[in-house]
Amino acid sequence: MATTAPLTLLSAKNRAKALLKAVHTGDPEALRRIEPYFSSAGDLTLQQAQLVIAREHGHASWAALKREVSAGDVEARFLELATLVYDPLPDAGPDRFRAAADLLAAHPELAGQSVHVAAAIGDAVGVARMVAADPALRDAPGGPRVWPPLLYAAYARLPGRSSWPAAEVLLARGADPNAHFWWEGQCKFTALAGVFGHGELGPVKQPEHPHCAVFARALLAAGADPNDRQAAYNRQFEPDNEWLSLLLEFGLAPSHPNRWPENPSGLDVGTLDYQLIQAIQYGYAARVRLLIQAGGNVNGTDLFANRRTSGRPLYQAALLVGHPEIAETLAAAGAVRAPLTGEDAFAAACLNADREAAAEALRREPDLLARLSQATLLSDAVSQGRADALELMLELGFDPNADGMRLPLHEAAYRGDVPAMRRLLAAGADPTRRDRRFFGQPIGFAAFARQAEAIAVLEALPMDMFAAAEWGKIDQLERSLAEDPDQLNRSVGAFRGDGEERADDWMTPLALAVKNDRREAVAWLLSQGARVDVGPLRALARAHAGSAVQTLLAEARP
Repeated sequence: MATTAPLTLLSAKNRAKALLKAVHTGDPEALRRIEPYFSSAGDLTLQQAQLVIAREHGHASWAALKREVSAGDVEARFLELATLVYDPLPDAGPDRFRAAADLLAAHPELAGQSVHVAAAIGDAVGVARMVAADPALRDAPGGPRVWPPLLYAAYARLPGRSSWPAAEVLLARGADPNAHFWWEGQCKFTALAGVFGHGELGPVKQPEHPHCAVFARALLAAGADPNDRQAAYNRQFEPDNEWLSLLLEFGLAPSHPNRWPENPSGLDVGTLDYQLIQAIQYGYAARVRLLIQAGGNVNGTDLFANRRTSGRPLYQAALLVGHPEIAETLAAAGAVRAPLTGEDAFAAACLNADREAAAEALRREPDLLARLSQATLLSDAVSQGRADALELMLELGFDPNADGMRLPLHEAAYRGDVPAMRRLLAAGADPTRRDRRFFGQPIGFAAFARQAEAIAVLEALPMDMFAAAEWGKIDQLERSLAEDPDQLNRSVGAFRGDGEERADDWMTPLALAVKNDRREAVAWLLSQGARVDVGPLRALARAHAGSAVQTLLAEARP
C-alpha cells in the first residue's frame, strides 16, 4: 500500500519554498500557518518560512530540524542523489550521481527496500514483484521527493545503469504517463521533462536519460501530453532537434498554449511559437525551419520584456541578434521584411562583423555608441562565439565594463571561451566586477560551469576580499586588507549594499574561507583578528569544512 514519505532536508526545503510562495500570493491557508510566528506576511523571508516548517515538525529551529533529518534514512539520501536536481547546487550533476552509486554499493540492501528505489535503479523484476503484490504502488508517492515510482525512473541518472527496464514495467502496468511535480510551486516538471533532461544548468549537470528516445516515445505513446512546455524549455538551449521532432510526431501543434490550466503564468503564446522565438535568439537555423514547417507564426513578435528584441517582429529580431540567414528563412516563409534603421542597423552590423556598414553608421551618427546597450551586444558576440564581431566592437570603442544585466567577461568565463576572455581583459575588462543578478565575479561564473581553463586564467588576476577568501588567495587578501582594513569583518550584505535580503548576507571573508575549506586563508584571517562570533559560522564549518578548519575555529577566541 502507499506509504507516507519521510521528511528529508530536500523535502523540508521544498516545503519552505512552497510556503513562502503561497504566502506571497495571499493563500489563506498559508497565512494561517505563519500567523502564530510572524505578524507580517508581505516581507516574509525564506529563512522565516523555514522556521515555520521546523516548528510544524516539532523542532525549535531550522538548524535543529536539519540535524535530525540529515541523520535520517539512507534510502532518502540515495534517491536525492540519484535523481536530477533543478536547483543550482554546487554538486549538481555527475558528482551527485557518483555519490549515489557509492551509497548503493555501500548499502546493497537498498535495492529491495522500496518500489521507488527499484524504479530508480532500473530493477524491472523488483518493480513487477512489488506492484503485483500491491497494485497501488504503481503510482504511490514516496521517497524524499514524494514522487510516484515513474518520476524516480524518469529523473534517475545512476552511472552505468538505466532505469528504463523498470519504467517499461510501470507503464505496462498502467502508471500515469503524465505524472509530474511542481518545482517551487510554479513549474510543472513531468516524467517526459525528466527523461529529456537538460535545462539552465546544461547537459553535463542535467543529462538526458540514457534511454531518452525509447523512454520518451513510450511515455508519449502511453498518453503523455506532447505540449510539454517545461520539457521543451529544458531542451531549447542546445541545437539538437530529436526531442522536437518527437513532440511534433505526437501532436504538438500551433494550437497548443504555452501554459497549463493549473498555472496560468507565462507568455501568452503557444509552445511552438515560443520555441520559434527562442530558436531565433540562439541562432538555431535548422530548428527555425522545422518549426516553420510545423506551422510556426513567422509574423509573430518577440514577447520577452527583458531583452532588446522585445516587441519586434521576428524578422527584425533575427537581424538584431546577428542572424540574417534566419531572417531570410522567415521572409521566404512569408514574414514581412522590415529593415532596420539607426542604432538597430548599427547593432546588427556589429554582430555581423560588417565593418563598413558599422563605420558608416557611426560616421553619420557619432552618438550611436552612447545610445546602445554595449554590455548586451558584447555579451551576444561572446555567447554566439563571434570573435570577429567582438573584435570589431572593441575596435569601435565599446566599453568592456559598460553596465548591463549581462557582462561580457562573465559570459566568456561561463562559456570557457578563453580567447574572448583574453581579448576583453586586454581591452580593460575588470575581473573584480560583480554582476547585478548573481553578484558574482567572472571566476565564480567559470567555477559554476566547471570551466577549468578559464578558472586558471582568472585565479591569477585581481579579486576582491570576498572572492580572495573564497579561493584561498592569501596575497590577494593581504592587498585588499592593506587598501581597506575594515573589510576584514565586513559582511556580504554590507559589501553588496543593494538592500536586497539574501541568505548569505551574514557571511564575512572568514565565513567564505570556511565554507570553501580554505585552511590557510582561515588561519591567515584569524591571525588578522577576523571575528568568529558571526552568524552560524561553526555550523557552517561542520557542514562544509574539514577537521583542520574546525580545529582552527575551536581554538580561536570569540
